[in-house]
Amino acid sequence: MSNRSEPINIAVFGPADHGKSTIIGFLFATHSPGFSIEEYVRSLRTQSWYKDDRKYACLLDIQSEERQGSIDSNAGRGTTRMLHYMEFRLGEQHFQFIDNPGHQSLERTYVRGIFQGQHGLFVVAANELQDHVQGLKQAMEDQSEDIKVPAAFTDLLIPLRIAVNFGMQSNTIAVSKMDLVGYSEEVFLSCRDVLAEYMENCLRVDPSSFDIIPTSVVARADRGENINSRPEHMAWWKGKTLEEALSCLKPPVTDTMLPLCIAVEDAKFDIPGQQTVLRG
Repeated sequence: MSNRSEPINIAVFGPADHGKSTIIGFLFATHSPGFSIEEYVRSLRTQSWYKDDRKYACLLDIQSEERQGSIDSNAGRGTTRMLHYMEFRLGEQHFQFIDNPGHQSLERTYVRGIFQGQHGLFVVAANELQDHVQGLKQAMEDQSEDIKVPAAFTDLLIPLRIAVNFGMQSNTIAVSKMDLVGYSEEVFLSCRDVLAEYMENCLRVDPSSFDIIPTSVVARADRGENINSRPEHMAWWKGKTLEEALSCLKPPVTDTMLPLCIAVEDAKFDIPGQQTVLRG
């Protein structure tokens, strides 16, 4: 009989092009004995679409349409379009990471992926959050009960809202692409504070139950900041690395007395002359 334990499922979700696949690919590459990222991408370098900043993401985005261009047709940018699964160990724990698309047109797909997770890893880019910090702070200072959160900020956090509404028991938040804001402590703290305010005031959850962690993967240099080792460029950070936060996760205890909740996809379709037919 095999002693192989059942993996803990971690749904990885967030907006498109915020670094989800790159972070998981980097973790896999650095925790797989005998695996060489350079050998893996050697053949890919002959392809016209290949860029070194996508090499870790290519470990998950394996379909040609995912690698060659984004849904919005931005040349040279790949975009995850379907669910991808990757298993490996972090320390003593065995994990299965479920990499979700982040584009809003693929909402049905990432809802299904989030639903499969026992824990969540929400990835959101520091430079994108920074653009909305001031607007959200002003909204939170409004004393009215109906907080008017800027739509652009809300769009960034739709996957997090879905995970919380599904009752996911714990979520880790990776504030990614810290290299694009100069590894600034001030920027990270403002992003962390505005995320905490949003969770408390809009999602009605306790932000102290979330690990909010600054991260960066510079794929061209094969360098991860605060992913699986202490950060070189963020000496001010004294908290957990992303790996340390994930390694603390345990299989959640399922309350079998709660109402059944399942995700249903393609729940209806139209038949000419027969109106709408429900299924699923």
